[in-house]
Amino acid sequence: MNGVNNYYDSFYDLARGTDTNIRKVSQGQNGYNVANEGDTSAFKTDDTMGKDQFLNLLVAQLRYQDPMNPPENTEFVAQLAQFSQLEFTQNSTQAISRLAGNMQAFMDMQSLQAQSITNASATPLLGKEVRVMETAFDHRGLTEREFNIYLSEGNRYGVVLIKDADGKIVAEIDVAAESSKGGEVKVKWDGTDSKTGDKVLGGKYTIEVLDYSGSKTAGYAYQDGIVSGVSFSAAGAGLTINDVLYGLGYLIHVEKDDSEDLVSKQVYMESVSKRGLSLEFVPEKFKTADLCMVAVLENGAALAFVPESVMTEEICLAAVKNNGNVLKHVPEKFKTLEVCLAAVKDTSYAIDFVPENLREEVQKLLAA
Repeated sequence: MNGVNNYYDSFYDLARGTDTNIRKVSQGQNGYNVANEGDTSAFKTDDTMGKDQFLNLLVAQLRYQDPMNPPENTEFVAQLAQFSQLEFTQNSTQAISRLAGNMQAFMDMQSLQAQSITNASATPLLGKEVRVMETAFDHRGLTEREFNIYLSEGNRYGVVLIKDADGKIVAEIDVAAESSKGGEVKVKWDGTDSKTGDKVLGGKYTIEVLDYSGSKTAGYAYQDGIVSGVSFSAAGAGLTINDVLYGLGYLIHVEKDDSEDLVSKQVYMESVSKRGLSLEFVPEKFKTADLCMVAVLENGAALAFVPESVMTEEICLAAVKNNGNVLKHVPEKFKTLEVCLAAVKDTSYAIDFVPENLREEVQKLLAA
C-alpha cells in the first residue's frame, strides 16, 4: 500500500504544480529521463498549461504508475489525443499570431508608401495659387470677418452656421447666389452672437453651409491664396496659405500655372521672328495675334498658317506688303481696297486675287 500511496502523492504534487517532487522530463539517449527533484522550471514559464507541461505530466504518470494496477490503454490513447489536439491548437495560434504580425507590417509599409506618394504630390504645389475648404478659423474678437462661400449646384440659397468650440451656434447668416445653379458669394460676420447681440470671445470657431432646412450641406466656405509652405507630419502633408496651415485633404482647386506657357510663348516668338514660316509648327493655343503679326512681318507667306480666329486686317496688310501673292490667303472680308492695292504694288500677279468689284479701282490707282 505504501507504494501505491507514494504514487498518488507524487502524481498529485506533480499535477498540482508544487515545488515538492516536481521533475522536468527531457528526451535522452535511453528515452525519457526525469530531471533532478525540485526543478520546477517546466511549470513556471506560463500560467497556462502548454504541450510541454502536458507531456511532462504524461511521462510522469507512466513513470509513477502502480505496476499492480496500470491505467487502461484507452486512457493513454485519450491522453495522447488530447496532447495532439493541444499541440495543434498551440501551433495554429502561433501561426495566426505570425500571420497577424506580417499583415500588420505589410499594412504599415503600405501606409508609409501612401504617405510618401501624398507628400510627393504636395511639394509641387509650392508657389501655386490654390483654393482650400475652410471649416474652422481663429476669431480674434471685436473684429469683423468676411467669408468666401460657395453654394453648390442646385442651391441658390443657404445658411452659414458659425459654432464655437463647444458646438453652440453663435451666428446664422443667410446667403443667396445670383443664379439658381449656385455660385460664389461673400458674407460678413460682425463677431456678435445672433441671439444676444453680444460680441463673442476670441477663439476657435467652425463654419459650415447648410440648406434652409438645415438637413444637408449646401456648399462650403473657402480660402484662395498662394501656397507659401509645405509641411509634413504623422497626420499627413499640410499647405500653408495666408499664414494658416491646411491639410492636403482640404484642397479643392489648383489654378493653372501659366509660367510654362509664358516660357513657351517666348520661345515661339523668338522662332517666328527669325523664320516666319515656322508658324506652321506652333501649337494653336500659342498662335496669338501678336505672334502671327511677327511671323508675317518676317515672311508674308506665313499668313497661310494664321488661324481665322485671330486674323485681322492689320495682319493681312502686313503680310501682302511683304509678299503680294499671299492675297490669295486673305479672307474675303479683309480684302479691302488698301489690302488689295498693297498686294498688287508688291507683285502684279496679285491682281488675279483681287475681288471683281475692286479690281478696276486698284488698276486706276496704280496707273495714277
